[in-house]
Amino acid sequence: MNPLSALAAALRDEGGLLAAATVDPAPDADRFASADLRGPRASAIGDELPVAIEATREAELLHHAPERARVVRTADRDLALLAGDRLYALGLERLAAGGWVAEVEILADVVALVARLHAAPAWDLGPDHDGGTGDPAVAAERTRALWICAGAALGQGFGSPAAVLLRTAREGATPSEAALRAAAAAVATA
Repeated sequence: MNPLSALAAALRDEGGLLAAATVDPAPDADRFASADLRGPRASAIGDELPVAIEATREAELLHHAPERARVVRTADRDLALLAGDRLYALGLERLAAGGWVAEVEILADVVALVARLHAAPAWDLGPDHDGGTGDPAVAAERTRALWICAGAALGQGFGSPAAVLLRTAREGATPSEAALRAAAAAVATA
């Protein structure tokens, strides 16, 4: 099953406001976060891994570019933020329920880096801005390299070059786009 369709089904099953705002993803909906999940960890975790990573990516979109969200549609910014929080939790919850502790750590590093990559544009826009992180198209693309690296790290595991690079978030570092792409490429060619 398409991980975005599985995510939509899970949200509908939960009921409530979020279920009412859930839509079926477009067939061509962006899935680059889980598109290249392969490797020993991806095989071991199975279907929960792409759902977890796409839930986390959807959370980012709801927080920073809600107009680009693929599964949850709402014009209410407060609901978008709450939905994003729920989806961050759902992504981590899916992995934790399976006992995939190292993958929870990787996804938590990704969440920290997502926040860091969006923080600078938000500060640059100043206090009179609507609280967003700039143009939704730009915000949606700002973390593309990070998500490609995240997919590589989650597919290959905690010791992969991509996962090692993502852990630098714990020391306050923000890897460059080039470093993220290189780490992901190292996994792809291994």
